Amino acid sequence: MVGLKSIPFLKHLQSSKDVYLYCSKVTKILLLADEECRPLEKYMQILEIGLANLVKVPSTNHSEEYYVNVTLIPAGHCPGSVMFLFEGKDGTALYTGDFCWEVGQASKVLAFQSEKSLKKIDSVYVDTTFCIAEAYNIPSRSECVDLTIPIVSDWLSLSSSHVVVIICPAKYGYEYLFKKLAQQLDTKVHVPDWKVDIYDQIPDLAGYFTSDPLLSRIHACKFYTQKLSRSTLPCSPTAHDSKQYQVLNIKPSTMWFTAQKKSSTSQGHVGVTAVNPKGLNRICYTMHSSYREIRDLISFLQPKSVLPSVLPFSDECWDIVQERLKSFLSFPNKERNKFIQTVTTNNVLGTLRKIKSSALKPNQHHSDDFDDLFNNDEL
Repeated sequence: MVGLKSIPFLKHLQSSKDVYLYCSKVTKILLLADEECRPLEKYMQILEIGLANLVKVPSTNHSEEYYVNVTLIPAGHCPGSVMFLFEGKDGTALYTGDFCWEVGQASKVLAFQSEKSLKKIDSVYVDTTFCIAEAYNIPSRSECVDLTIPIVSDWLSLSSSHVVVIICPAKYGYEYLFKKLAQQLDTKVHVPDWKVDIYDQIPDLAGYFTSDPLLSRIHACKFYTQKLSRSTLPCSPTAHDSKQYQVLNIKPSTMWFTAQKKSSTSQGHVGVTAVNPKGLNRICYTMHSSYREIRDLISFLQPKSVLPSVLPFSDECWDIVQERLKSFLSFPNKERNKFIQTVTTNNVLGTLRKIKSSALKPNQHHSDDFDDLFNNDEL
């Protein structure tokens, strides 16, 4: 049984009582846009993001039914993507799925915090797509956009026949780039009809896209294309369009840049842009966290165990990436230390305030004992 579209998966849902496909609201929109996923609709249940949702785990031949708290945390991979934090009688586990976070982001997630401390995480199943030295530091999406916008703007300013084609290797995940281009250049991005229908259902994306190729000079209308053209558009705006276009082809990706890094002896940052003689402009646009960002998440959470979900392209076996993840547990995390120090300080000050308040009461026994000043039970 592989994938949501597999027949065995659908049959499992049909034959099981109280078994559902849990997801975010936006994920449901994306899934139902795919005709092959529509039979799953009656089994889909939306969970609110950022809240602890109580979910029933049905009974089996080996166990009785019980409940777990499931919190959805925005993963940043693509619209609707989330991490799942499970908290139940058997412990706490985080499944990241594909995610794209920056360093320091984990420290801002309230779901990882309890009233006075960080939650103890038993297991983390983490996206290790770029958990390799070649991808130690990948430029952020904002860095990518900041460099891409002037390139696109300068090209479009040359003439009305100058257009931009963005070649997307994946179906989703480039929406941040599209939205920023639309906002900064005061235009809409041309995408297929079915995508406009999807984006119009997502408040954060509605209004930035058009299905009319004549209303935009920025085209992301083809899912993928092997053949590049510098004079024609992939969508062919009209059947008898004789206009000669000047096309700037842009391909957002990360894998190409990390592969180049692997063949290079240099160390440090992955590059942001590159141009080849065939006229393809590559920009480093990531949908997965870098080595450094994965390390930041693991060193902040300090789980009892951490397991990889992806074998990186340059690793030969799972043991290599597993050992790499284990090494992250001993890496000092400044944000974690800062959080613990802040909580400890607040607890101590809270104890002092309680003692000062009680000292004002009449007939209160006075003591110089150090333990009376700092109540160890509250530290």
